[in-house]
Amino acid sequence: MERTALPRRLAWQLGRVVELIDDSNAAGGVLGQIFTFEMTTAEVICANCDAVGPIGATVVYATAMGTIMRCPGCGEALIRIAHGPQRYWVDFSGTRLMQLAATE
Repeated sequence: MERTALPRRLAWQLGRVVELIDDSNAAGGVLGQIFTFEMTTAEVICANCDAVGPIGATVVYATAMGTIMRCPGCGEALIRIAHGPQRYWVDFSGTRLMQLAATE
């Protein structure tokens, strides 16, 4: 299965316009607006399939409502980010664990 097949089918079924951002660091833009440190190199574990990898390797979808970062292994949502006036909502429920490099 192509790694983006499931999310594209899901977007079509929901009848929403979704933009697949085909850039290995696409997550960096929205994460850079929220976090003051480099997030694309942070490693995450998928809560669905236990795949491990950097956030920069996720499949990123941008919609008018926000951004979804999906597991490249199983297609499940790892991180969901919605934005509104002067605030962000960040959902890490698809991520079992996140490992961040210490800055010293």
